[in-house]
Amino acid sequence: MNNSKFKLNKSNSIQFTAIISTLVINLVSYPFLPDKVGIQVNASGISNSAPKLLYLSISFLAISLLAYLGSKPIGQKKNQYTGVAILLAVFNLITIILNIIFLT
Repeated sequence: MNNSKFKLNKSNSIQFTAIISTLVINLVSYPFLPDKVGIQVNASGISNSAPKLLYLSISFLAISLLAYLGSKPIGQKKNQYTGVAILLAVFNLITIILNIIFLT
């Protein structure tokens, strides 16, 4: 039986920060976002949108899943998903800011 305890190292703290910051940003921005969040833009305007609750839920779940997978060792590539989770957290923030500025 493996009785290893969770250790908060630098990588785990980065993953935890990405999850918590995404949750806080999504919760705070919810009342300010339009009913449809623009997720794809082309030359003529928004070409694809999603309901704000669906967008915020999926973005949080995707970032949480990638951060969790980044904490699991897979051979020599322990933190291969952590960078992707951080990148998605940044894109999530940019998407929210642009939607609040241009669509409200």
